[in-house]
Amino acid sequence: MLRIIADFEIKLKSVSSYYFTQAFASTQYGTLAYLDENNYVKRTEYLDCQLADHFENFFFLDNTRNVSPQFQAYVKPEQPLTDILYRNKNLRKEMIANSLLVPYQVPPLWVVVKILDFGKLYHFVAYMKDNVIAKIRKEMGFENYTTYEFLSVLQMVLALRNTLAHFQMVNKFSFQKPIAQNLLSKLRAHDSRLVTDLTQLPLEVSIFDITRLLNKSVEVSSLNQAFQVVEISPYLPKQEKNVLVRNLLTSMGNGEPSDWKFLTSN
Repeated sequence: MLRIIADFEIKLKSVSSYYFTQAFASTQYGTLAYLDENNYVKRTEYLDCQLADHFENFFFLDNTRNVSPQFQAYVKPEQPLTDILYRNKNLRKEMIANSLLVPYQVPPLWVVVKILDFGKLYHFVAYMKDNVIAKIRKEMGFENYTTYEFLSVLQMVLALRNTLAHFQMVNKFSFQKPIAQNLLSKLRAHDSRLVTDLTQLPLEVSIFDITRLLNKSVEVSSLNQAFQVVEISPYLPKQEKNVLVRNLLTSMGNGEPSDWKFLTSN
C-alpha cells in the first residue's frame, strides 16, 4: 500500500508543479513564482482550520525581511530573484545542503517539489488558486470533485500514509477529521460491479474508500499479492482462513473479498 501511495504522491508532485508553473511562470518572479504569496489563497473557509493558521509559515512563504549576513554571498547581482530565494527560511538551507538543489542558482519548481514530504505537498496544493487546482484534479482523475472534496481526498491519503509509515496496524486505521460536504455520498454511491451495497457500509472513511480513491489516479493491482499470500497459506484450515480474511477486510471497510479482488484487478 505504501508503494501505491508513493506512486500517487509522485504523480501529484509532477502534475501540481507543471500546472502551477504553467499558470504563473510569466509573472514578475518567473521561475520563483512559487515563492510569491500573491499566487496562493489562504482558505479561511475550509474544514481544515489549520490551513489558515499556518499560511504565513507555509514552506514556500516562510520568509525573513532581509537576507541574513551568512547568506549574502549567495545573492547574485545578475540574478535578482536570488534575494527572495534566500529570504526563505527553508529553501536557503536546502540550497546549500541538499544535493538536489545545489546545482541550481534559481531552482525551478519541478526540482524543488521533490524535497517536499506529503504533508508539505498537501499544503502546497491546498493553498493554490482554484483554477490551478481544477487542472490538477482533472489530471489526477478527480474532475467531478470540488476543490474541497479533492483536498479531503488528499488528507485521507496523507493520514493513511502516515499510519503505514509509522508501522501502525493497517486494520486499525481511523480517519478522524471532518470531510467536505457530499464527499461521503460520492464514496457510498451505488456501484453495480460490486457485491456489497455501499450505502450500507459504516459512515466512517475506510481503507476500502481510500483504495478506491487511489485507483482513480494510480494502479492498485499490487494489493492482489497480499490477498494471494493469505489464500495460499498452508497454516490455516480453509474455513478458518475465510473467517480470518473476512474479519480483516471488514476492519478495512468492506468484508467482501470479491469486491477487493475486483478493485485490485482493474
